[in-house]
Amino acid sequence: MSEARHPARLTASTRILLEDSRAILDGLCTHLAEHVPVERFEGGARLTSDYGTAQAEVLDDALAIAIDSADAAGLSFLKLIVADHILALADGQKPVIRWSGDGKAGEPLPYFREMRVLSASNVTPLMRRVVLAGHDLGRFANGGLHVRLLFPPPGAETPQWPVSGEDGRPQWPEGAAKPAARVYTIRSIDAEKGEVVVDMVLHASPEGDPDHDHAPGAAFALRAKAGDVVGMTGPGGGSIGEARRYILLGDETALPAIGRLLETMPAEAEVAAFVEVADASEEQALPCPARLHLRWLHRHGAGAGGTDLLEKALRQHPWLRDGGDTPFVWTGCEHAQTRAIKQFLLKEEGLPREKYQVAAYWRRGANGDDTRRD
Repeated sequence: MSEARHPARLTASTRILLEDSRAILDGLCTHLAEHVPVERFEGGARLTSDYGTAQAEVLDDALAIAIDSADAAGLSFLKLIVADHILALADGQKPVIRWSGDGKAGEPLPYFREMRVLSASNVTPLMRRVVLAGHDLGRFANGGLHVRLLFPPPGAETPQWPVSGEDGRPQWPEGAAKPAARVYTIRSIDAEKGEVVVDMVLHASPEGDPDHDHAPGAAFALRAKAGDVVGMTGPGGGSIGEARRYILLGDETALPAIGRLLETMPAEAEVAAFVEVADASEEQALPCPARLHLRWLHRHGAGAGGTDLLEKALRQHPWLRDGGDTPFVWTGCEHAQTRAIKQFLLKEEGLPREKYQVAAYWRRGANGDDTRRD
């Protein structure tokens, strides 16, 4: 009998000169351990993720890193993760990162797709549903709920998209040709049909209607028509742990994610969902095969991100202290709100780290990718 053959894995490596490579490795492991399994060994570490594996070893004056993945997109994501973290940790230094092996600088991003609008319509007064069409979308059906949409500058006849940079991060077009990027949840996807549905919150600039500079995603959604072009990268983020009971909390920016999570809940589960919106006009149907307790929290004129409605709902809910199965808590909302909720879960309730996921979907007073959401 012939021996089974396994597909060859893609590999890449780099050697990064650093002043204190051991301290950089410690910081890298500390942060990534919150998201993926990290195994430490003498002089190095190894991490395993859905994208592949990475191994780092401390040298006298450098950090040697080797990565491998089953596909080009996974390898590219690993390069990006390593580069982003090391550049952030090497404060005051300017390390040079050059990868050798599979995947070349200047090539199209393997996790990028150019998409075209099929239709756009309102779900509620402030929630716009855009249906996008593209090719080879199988990888977007797994591996995370979120994608980054790239919006070409207004009037751009031929959009320019980022390519793979030498350090593994995207290399963006310069100047006015650079597209704006925002993170959104895939509300639903049909990979066979090549269609992705994205729900976008409509919010205005200080002058009124959303504009490209203040809110490129909202401006795109409001004016979207069949044939309009947008870029898409991903997927990533948004996983949820296994449990018999779930507590989901979020504002309208997290509503698409909550809707998708509810649709995939196991029938035997019990779910409590709290969603903060402006008023009753923003409520929408949220199908769920599990036993669902859904409560809408209305701001009644208060500004988005300026209430403690979600934190109060969580504090008052009995599941964290009723002696029953420990629930998994999932939260997506404004940055300051998530900090308060995380402190409550960690410091007051002592909930194990593997029993909650709290993500800042946006930040008051900030724009762009710093907010996680448009």
